[in-house]
Amino acid sequence: MKITELSNRTAVGNIAFRGILVGIILLAASVVFFAQDDTRVSATWQVVKYDITATLPPSDSDRNLSARAKLDLKNVSSRPATTLTLRISPSAEVSAVSINGTATEFTKGEEKVGSGSLQRVVVKMPTVQPGSSLTATVDYKLLVKDNSGVAAISPLGSQFLPLSFWYPTPNSWYFARGADYAPFTINVTAPGSTAISSGTRIPDSRSALSAPIAIESLAAKIAVGRSSSSSSSTAAL
Repeated sequence: MKITELSNRTAVGNIAFRGILVGIILLAASVVFFAQDDTRVSATWQVVKYDITATLPPSDSDRNLSARAKLDLKNVSSRPATTLTLRISPSAEVSAVSINGTATEFTKGEEKVGSGSLQRVVVKMPTVQPGSSLTATVDYKLLVKDNSGVAAISPLGSQFLPLSFWYPTPNSWYFARGADYAPFTINVTAPGSTAISSGTRIPDSRSALSAPIAIESLAAKIAVGRSSSSSSSTAAL
């Protein structure tokens, strides 16, 4: 009886030990998995500053916002980088990309995000070491087929909010690590209009009807609408 009881206790002990051992192995595997996952999703590029020049269409029949975006970027990863991937609206037609002032070839593709998609622009370039920086310039037009709450062009008002992905950026709002946040300057050419955005308007000595509207801030968003007190319109991106 004692021998049987001892054997049962030993068996139970072995089972318990094996259970603990399996738990430790699974825990260790989970730690390795999450460590690998953190490494996989870690950012390579951090935006230091955006400098965006945007021109609203001169006629009602034109549904394109013409823009040039200059991004100052830093390699914040621990490894050299030979490619730069930018995300922008699928409705954007990218015509040119340059790195540090030199025209560069690029490829375009689709990136599924949630129930929609983004356009992915991939640029190959000479190796950029960890901690080093570069400047990427993108020329493009954004076609607004139909007005929505995040992107609109009309005689009464126009708006381009961050979730319309109207400007190129490395990290999207759908990423677990979050979107890009950096100081920016926006120059808006919209004759007879006033640009509205978070930030500080930069004074210009030229006529208000002909001078581009420049705004400095930390969050890139603008909207444009007609003023109720005059015939001029108010722009916000």
